[in-house]
Formats: sequence, structure tokens, C-alpha cells
Amino acid sequence: MYFTNTHFDDFDSFREAAALWDLDFNLLGKNDFDALLTLFSAEQVQIGRTSINGKVDQNGLCPEGFRSFVIPIDYSSGFVWLHKKVEDEPILVFPKDGTLDSVSFNGFDVYVVSIEEQYLFSLMDDRGYTNLPHLLSPGNELKLHLDMDFKEQFHRKADHFLSLGKISNHYHRPNFKELVHDIIDLLLEYLEENNMVKNSAVQRKRDLALKKASEYVRNHVEEYISISELCKAGGVSERTLEYAFRETYQVSPKEYIKSIKLNKVRSQLRKAYGQMVSSIAAQYGFWHMGQFAADFKERFGVLPSELQKNTFPKK
Repeated sequence: MYFTNTHFDDFDSFREAAALWDLDFNLLGKNDFDALLTLFSAEQVQIGRTSINGKVDQNGLCPEGFRSFVIPIDYSSGFVWLHKKVEDEPILVFPKDGTLDSVSFNGFDVYVVSIEEQYLFSLMDDRGYTNLPHLLSPGNELKLHLDMDFKEQFHRKADHFLSLGKISNHYHRPNFKELVHDIIDLLLEYLEENNMVKNSAVQRKRDLALKKASEYVRNHVEEYISISELCKAGGVSERTLEYAFRETYQVSPKEYIKSIKLNKVRSQLRKAYGQMVSSIAAQYGFWHMGQFAADFKERFGVLPSELQKNTFPKK
């Protein structure tokens, strides 16, 4: 078993603490990232609460062999999931081993419950559920109606459960499994009985174009990337691409490219002991060291040379 209740101002450390999730975070705005992660993780179940501030591009995979559900605490800031804007408050149902492709903004605050699939289906069989297996059919990613009474009840139980994790050795007490089962039973019973799919906007041409363009940037991050290449990858005009990026990421395509490249440099600096900052920067197309250092500090709040020194202090 694993438990953490930690505040982070560094998204690399935050990513490492999110047990089971294979995540990549890219900070798209100025140095404004901070997060609070409260997480219980066991062999068959993971229950956590994640609060994030900052404009963050989140990519990666859900826990392998698990099914994951997101129950919102606050979506007031909006949220993008699988290139579709989420402005209401649904329960998100991830497909098996599905992709996390989202953008969050200040005020993002959710519960995440991940249940090992074999264990999940055995629970559904024991309870005789007939609607849930359909919802969890392969490939489904859904937004489901969230009733406010259920939301309040779930929040109360989940908050109580996670607060107990701060008490030393509580998870070794006899009633521990009962608390876990209470939360899982509450969620599954609600999904079985109230599984109305919320209306979801049809994926537009610019949504598909954005998906292709952003993937192109991440797959060619060490190369020079022109806007015309992104338009070609997405199959849309420059005007449509510009609108799509600003609508979803709140940055232009050019700013998005620079952000992804700066994030990759930062990641490399944290790994490359003894390698010169200039050589890492050049690997991602940054040749003007003065401008690069200024952009880096504006994004991450520290000069690249200072980050390297802090990561690998001299003994």
C-alpha cells in the first residue's frame, strides 16, 4: 500500500508521485504551477484527489489493467478532455488502458478512482449489475450525468477516507477494507442506476486537426516545426489551426511549439548530469542563449543553469 498527501510546485515530482499513471506534463503558461495530491494506492484500487493550478497540457496513459473514473469537485475553470471542452460537471469514464489527453487550468480539482479491471468485473457480477458492463465496453470513453446529491455524498466519504490516511498506521486497522468498499460501492451503484450519457459535442474538423497537430509537435520536438507543417498535418488552414489552438490551449500554435520544446529542455536538464546547457538547448532548436534563458526563466521561474545546479549540487 502507498499513501501520499503532498503539495508540489514542481510537476516532475508531481508526475513521479502519481502512482500507476504514465504521465507527461507540459507547462503552457508562466511559472504558475502548483498541485496538491492526496492519493491512496493498493494492489486493486487507487483513490485520490488532485488539485492543480497552472495551464497544463497532460498526456499519457491510464493505469494499465485498471478502469478509471473522474468525479469533479470543481470544474469552474473549464477543462479539456480528449480535445473536447468540459464546462459542465460530468463523471468521466476512461476506456481500458486509455489515453489521458487533456488541458487543465487554474482551479482544476477532481477525485480519481481507479479499479483493477478483473476485480471490478467480479464486483459487478456479485451485485448482478447489467448496465455497467455496457458502459465499460472496450473503447468507450464517456461523460455521464452527475447528480448533486451523489456528488455531495461521494465527496463526504472520499474526504473522510483520505483524511484518515494522514493518521499513522490507520490503513492497517480492521475497518480499512470496509471504507474502501463503501466508496467503490457508492460509485458503482450510482453508475449502474444513473448512467445517462451527457450530450457531447460532435468532434469537429478543427478538434481532429488539433489532435493531429499537437501529436505532430510532440513527435517531432527535436526538429524545426513550421506552422505550414502543422497545417498540413492537421489538414486545415492556418486561420483554423490558430483558432483551434487558442480555443483549447489558450496559446497560439507558435507559442505551443515553444512551450513543448522548453518543457523538453527542462526535462533533459534534470537528467543530463555534466552536459552543457547550450548543447541541450540547441538539440531543441534554441540557438540564442540570452533569449532562451529569459524564456526559460519566465516559464519555470529559474534560469536553466540554476536548475541544473539545484538538480546536481556539488558535493
